Amino acid sequence: SARAFGNLKRLFSLSLRHLHPEGVCLFQKGKTWKQEIMEAEIDWNFRYETIKSCTKEEAIVLKVENLGRG
Repeated sequence: SARAFGNLKRLFSLSLRHLHPEGVCLFQKGKTWKQEIMEAEIDWNFRYETIKSCTKEEAIVLKVENLGRG
């Protein structure tokens, strides 16, 4: 895991080939997470859940499942 490594579209591209079909990704995301989800939904299919971060009020941990290209 690396914070500020890239937006969700980049993270999804790098993660998909390593992810088991039933696998789960956890990404640390900052205050732009909602915009990143909207942008990623254009090209990707996925389910997500947000988990409140303990570090910053606007940050989350994004739990992503069922990741696939749209």
